[in-house]
Amino acid sequence: MHLSHEIRFVKDTSSRPFLSNVETFTESRPEKPLQMAKLSSEAKFGVELEMSSPPYITPQDITLKLTDHGVDIHNSVHSYSDGRIHRDREWKLVPDGSIVCNTSEPDCNRFELVSPPLISGPGLSQISSVLKTLDDNFHLKVNKSMGFHVHIDASKYSLGQLIKICQQFCKYEDAIDTIMPRSRRTGSENSNRYFQSNARAISEYPSSIWSIHNRLERCTNTQSLTDVMNPDGRYYKLNLQNLKTGRQSTLEFRQHSSTTSYEKVGNWIRFLVRFCDNSAVLRSPTPFQKRKSLDEQFDALFHYVIKDRALYEFYKKRRSVLRLGDEHDDACCSDCVLGRGCSS
Repeated sequence: MHLSHEIRFVKDTSSRPFLSNVETFTESRPEKPLQMAKLSSEAKFGVELEMSSPPYITPQDITLKLTDHGVDIHNSVHSYSDGRIHRDREWKLVPDGSIVCNTSEPDCNRFELVSPPLISGPGLSQISSVLKTLDDNFHLKVNKSMGFHVHIDASKYSLGQLIKICQQFCKYEDAIDTIMPRSRRTGSENSNRYFQSNARAISEYPSSIWSIHNRLERCTNTQSLTDVMNPDGRYYKLNLQNLKTGRQSTLEFRQHSSTTSYEKVGNWIRFLVRFCDNSAVLRSPTPFQKRKSLDEQFDALFHYVIKDRALYEFYKKRRSVLRLGDEHDDACCSDCVLGRGCSS
């Protein structure tokens, strides 16, 4: 896209009054893209991307290629116990029984690509490099049965700050739904199984939004907060179970569809880092004074919490695509084996 503006020069025509004293020139220049707000140097996160490969591309092939490109990676696809070992520096490929193959490749290799803890800009660069290597060398696929999970470091947040993050998430949960494919929203088959609504688990929603905030406000420790947000285990959009078990101090966001697109991966990480960091330092949120439309909720989310114009424009365009039904998301598949994981 190009922008144009006019430049006018005024000449002295006093000696020749019949001539125009104004000359106009039009200058055109390309529009500069909006710049993303910089992540804090302390931003710490990890990713889990569920994927599949054709039968002739094995997880070992992927491991070797990433190793050749300088990625420190461990193949744990054939060992659930090995896959659960926490690795500070290594990426790993681990098994995932929830993934369903496409009917076109019923014998696909199914796995989850898990990053080590990553930090700020260099961490995003590492994700970009890994996804580019995969895209350049392999024919990997994702579908509606596959998710993209992000872990945000929670060790720096106090209990009060964690409560505010949870309150903001419940407040804006419906708005966040609008930037997801239909299969990743509340009410879908996959949502009911793997990423349930936190707000609806806490209280009858939306009529009791005040009771949601009040219940969260009364939590006295991370265990009680986890029990309120995740009453039936970890299968919620915002999963706090790691805080309760002590396995690792992270908040897990489970809702996003899997993808091989770095643009989608990077923007969702940026969104979540800013959502958590800004929610932690803002005043405790209050429910909307009156029932607002989803468009108004979306605008409020970015204006008051995210505060990044580039992210706002990205997700505004994505909402339009999803709303029109023109979504050609990596996570959309026409069909899967036995139709599992393929709610519309």
